[in-house]
Amino acid sequence: MRSLLSSFICVLTLLCASQAMAASTVYTVELYVDVTSANASQAREKALTEANRKALETVAAKITTAEGLTKIMSLEDSQLANFIKEVSVTSEKSSDIRYIANLQIVINDALLKAYMAEQEIPYMMETSRNVLVIPLFREFKTDRPMLWESGNLWRQAWEASSSGNSPIRIFSIPANGANYAAIDAEKAAVLDGMALNTVARNNQAPDIYVLDATYDGIDGLLIQISSYVGGTNAVETMKVPGMRGPDLFADAVRAVRAKIAGDIKGRDIQESRTQSDMVVMYNYNNIREWINLEKAIKELPYVKRLNLEAIGGGKVQFKVIYIGARTRLIGALNNMGFSLQDHGDIAVLNHR
Repeated sequence: MRSLLSSFICVLTLLCASQAMAASTVYTVELYVDVTSANASQAREKALTEANRKALETVAAKITTAEGLTKIMSLEDSQLANFIKEVSVTSEKSSDIRYIANLQIVINDALLKAYMAEQEIPYMMETSRNVLVIPLFREFKTDRPMLWESGNLWRQAWEASSSGNSPIRIFSIPANGANYAAIDAEKAAVLDGMALNTVARNNQAPDIYVLDATYDGIDGLLIQISSYVGGTNAVETMKVPGMRGPDLFADAVRAVRAKIAGDIKGRDIQESRTQSDMVVMYNYNNIREWINLEKAIKELPYVKRLNLEAIGGGKVQFKVIYIGARTRLIGALNNMGFSLQDHGDIAVLNHR
């Protein structure tokens, strides 16, 4: 196993070096280590070995399934070291038997992704994502749902929680004028498409989850989770046990956030296995403008490559090969200030 992995890494390194146009995202992990051993030298070596494993585990957990993570982490320490690109010590101190340090570890994502493909380990695109939740609350099922009211303890719990440093940012609908005007509890409860599309645009969050929570007797919350993703709906129910109080709502936030993140990760893994292409026409003012745009499109996480088909007279035609849903690519282009109009055989890219 070790010789096979070593050979694979060597060949892959040469391939990566020859692909000048290939863009890779490097992941950085900050870690604190405190290790005691027979002497300072052994403590340092043990700390770095453990830190390498923890850093790789942290990154891999974001881009694959639990089964995929287990497979990667089953490698020996010497094998895992192949995926470490750089280790920087930001601070350190040691005694005769102890080593303490703050480390910054950079993972070579190109090698990791290629190894995952070789071993058929599922890969999820590691792009940032805004996911909006709309927390509705009622004490009894027969009550009218609350959204903006001060008595909505469920929304208060979401506002008090932190989304952490995950690339999937799951956050509660902000209490501002634009959202007040766009949606109320009744519209959210029936998944009003016009209202949900408006708040999706207002908050730059294509994925929306309506979370309708009510007390389940005296020992928990019953939460109906309704997803509104790309105009399609799915509904399921989750029960979170516990006595009434702030801890119950905090526990429910953590449970629902983990559930949503898992759903999105699974969907992204499926989308990452799908490759599509489209032909695009774009009018440019000067060649420098097109060169900058071409570079920006190639760097989008959804884009595998861009093939130039024709250029001249202020017009360019190109084919973009991408993975995942077309709506994700269109959303990324929108964030760059462009709109994409689909005309069947060809799409037209314009400045918004």
